[in-house]
Amino acid sequence: MPSQPSQPSQMSDHGPNAGKRSWIVKFRDTFRGLGFAVQEQSFRVHVFFALAVLIATTRLGASKTEWLFLVAAIGSVLITETINTAIERLARAVTKEENPLVGQALDLASAAVLIASFFAVIVGLVILGPKCLALLSG
Repeated sequence: MPSQPSQPSQMSDHGPNAGKRSWIVKFRDTFRGLGFAVQEQSFRVHVFFALAVLIATTRLGASKTEWLFLVAAIGSVLITETINTAIERLARAVTKEENPLVGQALDLASAAVLIASFFAVIVGLVILGPKCLALLSG
């Protein structure tokens, strides 16, 4: 179960004085947010597949340009998954009641993850597909 900030010590200072936070505090909050993302099962699944692709890319060999495209594709999936999680948490904080607009926002955020994942798979297939076929054919 994802960790929810429940005590003031776990909560970021995002009130009226948020702009006056030191860089150390800002980075602390950022890394706490990354920790919240890692607690999510969906994020961990994406990280697992990202690592599998990176290991395969290392073993199959790739140019710098191919690495760039693969890392960008993986990054876009992880970014959209993190934004999706943020929207889900914000929606839960705003209302516990069913609201069609909140539901649409959640569906749109999930669709963004699906779109990013779809294009990441295409990038992976275009780059790694021929390398896998060449390896299998001898």
